[in-house]
Amino acid sequence: MLGAHMVEHPAEYAGPWNFGPESASVFTVRKIVELVIKAWGSGAWKNGALQNQPHEASLLALDISKARYRLGWTPVLTVEEAVSETVAWYREYRSGSDMQSFCRAQIDRYMEGMQID
Repeated sequence: MLGAHMVEHPAEYAGPWNFGPESASVFTVRKIVELVIKAWGSGAWKNGALQNQPHEASLLALDISKARYRLGWTPVLTVEEAVSETVAWYREYRSGSDMQSFCRAQIDRYMEGMQID
């Protein structure tokens, strides 16, 4: 079982891991900003790129292959759902909510969406 193996060999699981959408769900930075603005309910996109400056990627993608193959992990949330949940977290944090309870509720919703073999 993976959990037992992780406990017995923690060094094999140390280091960086990427968790994100399927490669077919990769969005541009602009699209992510637009989703955040929509979920937040206000804001505006302004391209602040300066001429003759080092290039900043307009498309950022996470390589989730390590998590997929080593952990058997697959995405549960769509990009839109992940952005919505992230914005909800920041909204609750800013309002002074009980974040432990809020985080537990978010985790419970996430776990309900998982399909564990």
